[in-house]
Amino acid sequence: MAVNLAQFESVLARLESVAERLEKGTSGGGAAAGSASAGEDVPPIVLAFDMFVQGKIPPVEGCAKDLNSKDVTEATEIYVEGLRLLRELFVATGSCQKPQDTDWGKILGPVMELGQKAQKACDSRSDFFQHRKASAESLNVIMLVTSPSPPGHVQSILETFDFHANKVLQKKVDKETAWVKAFKESLKEFKDWCAENCKMGVIWNVKGQAALDYFTAHPLGAAPSGAAPKASKGKGKGPPPPKAVCGGFVGMPEEVKAKLKAQRDPKNSNPEAETAPKAAPAAGGMSAVFNVGTPRESPAAS
Repeated sequence: MAVNLAQFESVLARLESVAERLEKGTSGGGAAAGSASAGEDVPPIVLAFDMFVQGKIPPVEGCAKDLNSKDVTEATEIYVEGLRLLRELFVATGSCQKPQDTDWGKILGPVMELGQKAQKACDSRSDFFQHRKASAESLNVIMLVTSPSPPGHVQSILETFDFHANKVLQKKVDKETAWVKAFKESLKEFKDWCAENCKMGVIWNVKGQAALDYFTAHPLGAAPSGAAPKASKGKGKGPPPPKAVCGGFVGMPEEVKAKLKAQRDPKNSNPEAETAPKAAPAAGGMSAVFNVGTPRESPAAS
């Protein structure tokens, strides 16, 4: 599989920096890009997420561009914005405690707004209604931070996505087929990513700042650091690309993998880590916003 060197240069440099600090047993040095605040290291899950996004989202964006449809382009952009919000939540895991169930409604306000925007854009009279719905339903991936089983959570989203994706496939329009297949592939790979990086739930810092205090200071969508780093455009050969494994995944340094594994292993009784809540929050009407598990079309306008 061909690998774009420029696509991985910035993230690889950060991975090497983290690996070096882990080897030395120190957290010295400046803050990495995307950290919650100055002087803090980026959690390993953020580095892994950056690698995933930079490897799996460009094909979806490329297919949307080829299709040259305003609806599909906007639907793709909204989904990418959702991934940026998810990244900010991953960044927060290194600095704050697990949110209480009653906290989520306040913390996830921007997520709810984005979900409402995506659903309102779904016009059943449009030729691209099913594309819009597939993308809007996929925004539910953000809610994996509240799930005790992120892989299972993403699987349920895949099933809802398929309801709309199959209707796109039935049209047998090559460029539309390419877009929906690339989108589905990214979701399938994301399920595998979750199994590798947060199988039993997202890890939070039990000794960190209270969640509401943290998100009051760092509201979702407000920090420039929330966006995934762009690929470097500098000249030169740069470092060699990381080896692709498991259907296109890019391998992380073994030191980073070991740290993630140590955080997930309950036998370690790590006082710095805490798992995600056991049940999805009821506050804030999240299910109503995203219509989880209700793959129905809006009634056609009269």
